[in-house]
Amino acid sequence: MARSGYPTEADSWRVVHQRVIVRQAASTTAEILGFHAKDKVVEGVVTRVGQTEWLKVTHRDSQAQSMDGFMLIDGAGVGLGKLLERVPPSAASALPSPTTSTTTARTTPTTTTTKATKATATTTPTARTTSSPAAKSQDLGDLSRWFSHAGKDWASFVVVSPQVMVRNMPSTKAKMVGVLTKGDVVEGEPREGWVLLDRKSSSDLANGAGRWVLMDGKEVGLGPLLQRQVVMPQVKKEFANALEVRFPDGVDMSKHCLEVCPGHGREFSVQCPEGRSMLVHDLMSDTAVQLRFSLKDGDRVIASSDWISAETEYIAEWEELEGPGTDLMGQGRGRCTQCTCPCFALEEGSVSMNMDVSASCCGRCGCKVSAHSLWSEPARPAAQPVEASKKLPGPPPDPPMLQKAISLPKETMLRRWRPLDLQEGTEAWPLLPQSFTEVVAWSDLHSDMGKNMENLKKMPICKDTVLILAGDLASSLEVLEKSIRLLLGKFGAIFYVPGNHELWVNKKDGYSSIHKFLAILE
Repeated sequence: MARSGYPTEADSWRVVHQRVIVRQAASTTAEILGFHAKDKVVEGVVTRVGQTEWLKVTHRDSQAQSMDGFMLIDGAGVGLGKLLERVPPSAASALPSPTTSTTTARTTPTTTTTKATKATATTTPTARTTSSPAAKSQDLGDLSRWFSHAGKDWASFVVVSPQVMVRNMPSTKAKMVGVLTKGDVVEGEPREGWVLLDRKSSSDLANGAGRWVLMDGKEVGLGPLLQRQVVMPQVKKEFANALEVRFPDGVDMSKHCLEVCPGHGREFSVQCPEGRSMLVHDLMSDTAVQLRFSLKDGDRVIASSDWISAETEYIAEWEELEGPGTDLMGQGRGRCTQCTCPCFALEEGSVSMNMDVSASCCGRCGCKVSAHSLWSEPARPAAQPVEASKKLPGPPPDPPMLQKAISLPKETMLRRWRPLDLQEGTEAWPLLPQSFTEVVAWSDLHSDMGKNMENLKKMPICKDTVLILAGDLASSLEVLEKSIRLLLGKFGAIFYVPGNHELWVNKKDGYSSIHKFLAILE
């Protein structure tokens, strides 16, 4: 309905915003038909929908078909301010006659009729150098640099403006092919201020087959339109003085930085490496830490993720540890060659049946055990020569190789063997929880060779039978565990003794058969 106080006939209005959209219906969510730029004078009738005033205008589509269109008069409700201003009748009489809106480039007719019509237009726009037939037909200028642009990594963007138009060319005058609303997330390739939403060839883009979204509408009075999204970091593991941060699958984070804000100590930023994860060092133990990824252009932050919280481990005895730490083989390990960690610290509960010992990490810094140098005692000053009758006794002989291999800390050894001890006061061996009718003794099953594993799977279930495995079940810890679990499902009970094949090790593994034996028992 027309609002009282305004003429019920068509009246003249001037566009006072950078551009005002023409919609199919009087609603901010209605389909977009076109737009008018600032200072354009249009003719229409004011209508009210609810508490909102709209200007009903005549719109002409690309086929010159006329239809009703609606323009919002005041955009305060959507954060845009005043959009249209009524032209006083005295001033309107001196203005050129208004024309209808269009979705294509405007032309200037030579006729003096009050409305531009298809029949009376006698001239065409001045020709410009264009990069494609599509750009030429829309009078958009030369856009070839966007079509031949060197491809960049695709990224995620979130719409931060109430509405953003999607166009078939990288120009604010190009044809609109869609609309994005605030909060929408899109994937695309940034190209000099625009985001390309389609993976198209240069020829297809030149023919208008792409979808483009402007990133910043500052030049057209709209402010930021899209904001680059950055994924949040994920903490894979906590150490006493470090955190292991995992990167999202399939995302190259080498162009990002990780910002670190610890609860105690200095804030800092580190460049993310290539790969799937990184270690953040130089943290204090038992400290809350905030982390986020950021994308920078020099010193300027372009985009950043939300902060996440993590906390470093606290193990008191590590704080006072200054001498060599003992690794899983009982060897002394000193300073780390990859960070500032003063010595190796063995992680609690770090031994498992299927672990690769060379991949074990320091509980302080998270670096691999091989990064910590082997400890060597400082050289003693040379003794002064003395008379034969006064010679001092020489150094004690080196302990046997076996003793070296198992020279783990006493408490560590006791903790590993204690579950196998009988309770104090026990006078007889414990009995099995049930009676069995048969005992079978096997050896040399070698389930990691040939089709032996398949044969084990085909064995019948004999829950009344006790199996004695007398060694050489498999060399691989992984296959060994799988085989024992398989046999436990087929027999009522199993007594197992490792053989020589179980204790085989490769030189490249970096650990001894004694250590492998301990791993099997655990």
